[in-house]
Amino acid sequence: MISTTEYAFKVYFKGEGAIDAGGPRRDMLSNLCSELMSPILSILVPTGNNIANYGDYTQCYTLNPNASTLLELEKIQFFGQLLGWSINTRQGLGLDLAPHIWKRIILGADTVMTLDDLKNVDTKQYELFCAMLVLKNSSDQEFDDCYPDTYMECDFGSG
Repeated sequence: MISTTEYAFKVYFKGEGAIDAGGPRRDMLSNLCSELMSPILSILVPTGNNIANYGDYTQCYTLNPNASTLLELEKIQFFGQLLGWSINTRQGLGLDLAPHIWKRIILGADTVMTLDDLKNVDTKQYELFCAMLVLKNSSDQEFDDCYPDTYMECDFGSG
């Protein structure tokens, strides 16, 4: 186990005279976190609330539910190791992760996602789902009249 005073790695910027007393590492981690929340690495994707700028947690990202290639899965595994290192060493990362990710980290992977978790990630889908619940005892025709050509898909990720 790495103590809070130890570092898992040192950072040296080639061609620069910086000595890693924490500054270059923080700079590298800041750049890494920015890239994690960009389309470059395809590990994290913006939540529905982020995309629509609607609801709570509009700055948040979640794991890419479409990640399936070996390379993408290896990136996600490294991301998990980075999070573990960050938690273990109390080195904060500048990541805007959706609340359900922290919920699973703290409570475990078997944690059941709730409607509030959906609302925190995609408020528009949550509102549509709640409106559909009102019609749960209506006929199929009444439902289709209210929501023609409507379907819902929500993926919290498989991890």
